[in-house]
Amino acid sequence: MTGSISVQIANDQDVTTPTIKVAGSAVTATTTVQGQDVRLSFTPTSNQSRIVVFATNITNPGAYLNLVTPPGSTSPIATVEISNYPTGFTYFIDTQTVVPGTAYELWVQHIGTLDGSETLQIAKVPADLSHNVTIGGAAYQFSTVAGQNANITFNNPSSQSVTVQWTNGTYAIVPPQNNTGCYLTVTGPSPSTNQVGAGACTASTGSIGLGTIPQGTYNILVNPQLQQTGGMSLTVTTP
Repeated sequence: MTGSISVQIANDQDVTTPTIKVAGSAVTATTTVQGQDVRLSFTPTSNQSRIVVFATNITNPGAYLNLVTPPGSTSPIATVEISNYPTGFTYFIDTQTVVPGTAYELWVQHIGTLDGSETLQIAKVPADLSHNVTIGGAAYQFSTVAGQNANITFNNPSSQSVTVQWTNGTYAIVPPQNNTGCYLTVTGPSPSTNQVGAGACTASTGSIGLGTIPQGTYNILVNPQLQQTGGMSLTVTTP
């Protein structure tokens, strides 16, 4: 049997520039050859133990954005599939705890023969907010940045009907997933972590009735979804 075959060898060395840093500027990385990946390494400093990652301005029709350690690893700590559809959408790796002084890497892993570019940015996430409110007391007004939650506790002095209420809410639904934008859960009484109430907190004004709950201390977790920023004014009342 005779015949012929055409063979082509492409230089698909991974893209390792530009430099990226936690709390630094956004950078754009581009692959131009089939089989090429992006691998941008960074090392968080002592005050950068919580991070989130944004991917925007994407032209690649399909890839995975991975957070890995050590650089060169193929076992992601966190991953999200990205594409340029819909155009202009922001992809997001939610809050990750990293070890200061340890080398990490953002690995954009191509799918099939696809290539293109994406703008990447790593943001530092402050500690979650913590606050205590009193049933029937003053409202707690707060705001959060991307990746940050709020934990608000209250003490219920006796078995009674309790309602969590908020006003001036600014969390919104994130298209195209149309997720809840913000989700609120109430657990307790401490040390129990049983859920006694939950619901979306996307509307500017709303409430979640807990019904009659036993005496004890409870925690309200306000958990913005994806890259949401915003805030609200929260109170706990009876009923």
